[in-house]
Amino acid sequence: MSPASTLPAYTANMPLSELHTAELLVVAGARLWIAPHRQPGSGRPAWCGGFSLVGMDTADIAAFDRLLRIVATAAGHPLDLRCRHNIRLGADEAGLLRLVGLLQQDQRPAARAMLGHWLPATAARVAFSPALCFATALRDCGLPLPCRHGLPAGLAHPDRGLLLLH
Repeated sequence: MSPASTLPAYTANMPLSELHTAELLVVAGARLWIAPHRQPGSGRPAWCGGFSLVGMDTADIAAFDRLLRIVATAAGHPLDLRCRHNIRLGADEAGLLRLVGLLQQDQRPAARAMLGHWLPATAARVAFSPALCFATALRDCGLPLPCRHGLPAGLAHPDRGLLLLH
């Protein structure tokens, strides 16, 4: 049995200690990105610094920003992106990791279904391109997310059409 097959799927409240470096970078980036939106006027954490240090260019970093702006605007619920000191994964952080992992593994239909489950249809279509750009850049920088199995709750089929039929 390979070590990758024993990794648990991302879930809300999963301990961050179970994540690998690339996963932690994505979570830290998202947490630092959301911080000034939680407390306006509290200063702006340099959320893109970690991405720059691993070799991402400004276009790749901008793709992450666009993706999070789309998700934050269109999700239809307050995002579960936790403060940077929290030791557990938020539900939307888990979703972000799932999405990046699917795209890095070239599972585009499943990634589109994941976005369709997470966001309204138009927002999901618009979010796909920056999500793909960011996931690819992260992998190209030598930071692939480990293969974790399991789809988000309520998404038993990677095809949204099949999901709607049931």
